[in-house]
Amino acid sequence: MSGDGGWTLPRPPEPAAGASAEARHAALARAGRAEAHDAALDDLLGPIRAPESPRARHWGQGAAGERLTAQVLAPLAHAGWAVLHDRRLSGGANLDHLVIGPGRVWVVDSKAYRPNRIKVLGDGRLWYGRWCLDDVLDVVRWAAERVSDVLAVAASPVLCVHGARLPRDPLRWDGVVLASPAALLPALIRPPAGGGGEEDIDVLVRRAAAAFPPAHGNEPGTAP
Repeated sequence: MSGDGGWTLPRPPEPAAGASAEARHAALARAGRAEAHDAALDDLLGPIRAPESPRARHWGQGAAGERLTAQVLAPLAHAGWAVLHDRRLSGGANLDHLVIGPGRVWVVDSKAYRPNRIKVLGDGRLWYGRWCLDDVLDVVRWAAERVSDVLAVAASPVLCVHGARLPRDPLRWDGVVLASPAALLPALIRPPAGGGGEEDIDVLVRRAAAAFPPAHGNEPGTAP
């Protein structure tokens, strides 16, 4: 019921977190099984279940990470905040999670890594094993800037890191907050240094839902 005594329609069900990544994983897995079915040994040994390709496994792990992050973010709904999952962004990219509080917005990207340590090396950059995280940080910063432009509210970039250990948790690095699932909610609900804005949550949600439609059913252009 709305504040003026009239009835309002409930929000439509939110698309499942990781839906587009899981769809990509399933498509790659089906393609792998089809190739195995066409193999010559299939005639001799019966149906062969091909192991997942590294690419398919990568998308499956990404989808699982997004679902886990969604579980962590779920309690925010009890505080009146909103979380939109798996939303399409311009340029073929997608937003894993868009968290909307009173005048405050976070773009949360989920990253599922194998157990390892994220380190700051001598070059002053973040590394996960042999992989520099510059590109990962650039992407989530770009996504937050795009959301800020569209919603006319400052959006902060966040990485929820599954599996890997951070030097500090949460870690604030070059404008991005990196947090484990355990540290994610405290990092988000911490009052901002300059105070939050006054924009109404429902207004921001309607604006975000119109600007960033569900990504599921669209070909994702970036890795999960």
